[in-house]
Amino acid sequence: MIQYTTFTDEQHKDGFFKNKTCVVLDGRSIYHNIDETGVYVWTVSEAIQDPAVGRMPLIDPSEILLQKTEHGVALIIAEKKILQEPIYILHKKMDSASLRTIVFAGEMSEAKIVEVFLQDQDIAVGLQVQAARQANITYVKTVLQGKQTKHASIAKCYVHKDASIKSYTCCLRAQTTSNHLEMNMLDEGAVGLMDGVFIGKGHQKIENYTMAAHQAANTESFENYKGILDDQAKGVFQGRVFVARHAQKTNAKQMNRNILLSEDASIETSPELEILADDVKCSHGATVGRMDPEQLFYLRSRGISKLEAEKMMIRAFVAEVIEGAVDTDFLSWMYERIEDQLHAAS
Repeated sequence: MIQYTTFTDEQHKDGFFKNKTCVVLDGRSIYHNIDETGVYVWTVSEAIQDPAVGRMPLIDPSEILLQKTEHGVALIIAEKKILQEPIYILHKKMDSASLRTIVFAGEMSEAKIVEVFLQDQDIAVGLQVQAARQANITYVKTVLQGKQTKHASIAKCYVHKDASIKSYTCCLRAQTTSNHLEMNMLDEGAVGLMDGVFIGKGHQKIENYTMAAHQAANTESFENYKGILDDQAKGVFQGRVFVARHAQKTNAKQMNRNILLSEDASIETSPELEILADDVKCSHGATVGRMDPEQLFYLRSRGISKLEAEKMMIRAFVAEVIEGAVDTDFLSWMYERIEDQLHAAS
């Protein structure tokens, strides 16, 4: 059931969202305060019956659980609709172990969508994002679930002619997190960006599996994932770039950089290229290291405490990834969550 409501502090325990444009999933109800023309909030079942949205490629048969899930929300952006402010999708409490989010952007539209997982429950998530011709979509995902929960997601993005999808993933809490993200550049001029930050402490395990699939000529993809791991936390990054035989003039860049803050933290990183075309520019790489002692010494020599110096270095490390995500308000909120995670008790 979709309900319209004006939000209260009780519905928004974090005051940051109080005056934002939001869709809140709480149990089996969807609440929202969207009143702009050209922006529609639908149930998943309504969305898949729509002629345009229903043509989105289905989630793979092997992921049938998510394919059949009708719990969740769909955001439909009309043609030529330009949204000036982000829309926040907040997951507070779930009556279902799985849900779907659908974002459909009509031709020449622009929107920024921020999805935040706050519930204290295990969850499996299916995400589908489609940018029609000349549409530009920014999608930000933030995992802030309970510390003992599990989060598993499968995300499929489809970028059409001269369109772009920018995807940002920030994984902080949840005991185990497994993200699968696939960016499909379907037509000429399509651009896909996949950036991510993951921060693990204690015995957390955070896995990121990505695929940039170039299915047409003259397409581009850019990927930059950064991990920070402390205590006994474990990370996995497996990124793949696929270039079809007919996808000439592809430009693809992929990078994964990681900082280990303890001797017991670990990361498995595996960037991969599969290139069937011969006229392309593709690169990939990965680094694993520790906090730079020279930079730390330099900051300490300027009278900055060790804790503050480490905060500054970590903020600079993640800034490259998340500062293009949404707006300054959200960035300030995100930096607070990142610092909370880094300095939380294990």
